[in-house]
Amino acid sequence: MVTFTPTGEYGSVVGGKIQNGKFSVEGVFPGQNLVAIVATREFTFSQNSEEMRTAAPPQGANGPDTRWKDPVDIIPRNAVGNNVAYDFVPGRNDMNLELSNPPQSN
Repeated sequence: MVTFTPTGEYGSVVGGKIQNGKFSVEGVFPGQNLVAIVATREFTFSQNSEEMRTAAPPQGANGPDTRWKDPVDIIPRNAVGNNVAYDFVPGRNDMNLELSNPPQSN
């Protein structure tokens, strides 16, 4: 999913699906818009406590192990090139959105 959020006072958030690396969105408000790309993996929630117990790793001596949680976001919000402002003019605007891994924190 790609979304366009106007940075000024006017306009509405619009967005669309990305399919085969391409997207087309109508109604992007002219001017500066924040462009965000979101992709998530399918996630099935446990239906009851027994399913949760089965899915969770055993608790170690130092408390619960939180490393087993698989992130649902495929594209992190802080990926380089994500959540960047672009200027749009009335009519057709072609763009190539390139993302890369976020910088490693020390």
